[in-house]
Amino acid sequence: MASEEQKLPMVVKVLIGLVILLFLLPILTIGPVLLLAIKKGPSDVANELSEWEGRSAPDLAMTTTDGAMLQLSEFRGRAVILDYWATWCGPCVREIPHLQKVADEFPQDLVVIGISSENMSVLQEFAKSKSLRYPIGAAASRVPPFTDISAVPTTFFIDREGMIRRILVGYHEYSQLRAEASAIVQ
Repeated sequence: MASEEQKLPMVVKVLIGLVILLFLLPILTIGPVLLLAIKKGPSDVANELSEWEGRSAPDLAMTTTDGAMLQLSEFRGRAVILDYWATWCGPCVREIPHLQKVADEFPQDLVVIGISSENMSVLQEFAKSKSLRYPIGAAASRVPPFTDISAVPTTFFIDREGMIRRILVGYHEYSQLRAEASAIVQ
């Protein structure tokens, strides 16, 4: 009987050890990544991308949620807000009504396009549930500076001639988005 009582605590100890290990392992593996993300804030990411301000936006191919193929170059003559975002990103989702309002204010002069790296079915479901009126989709090809995006939302303001005039990283209120849009539609 004594050996049965000794085995039970050993089994319990092993199970407790496994549970602790299962909780600590993700923390130990994700911890350094989280620290890097905390150290590298939106202003650091914006500084890395700012060298592209004043340069021509490279062409970008994308597929929208309705299956259309778009090229960024198709919109020359109109200003473009190219918003890199994700459905799981709270600040991105909070910015959508602001972007929609800006798009509605400049219907002839400006196009807003949302780009995500998520699965197309996820984007389609999201677009339907939110009744989005501007195109969203996934980039079919990515070239710098679009390959250099390390935080969402990242928003490119591209003027009528295809020049990147401003890049904003992180959430922004309607007033700032509208001010940037006004500058590129002139």
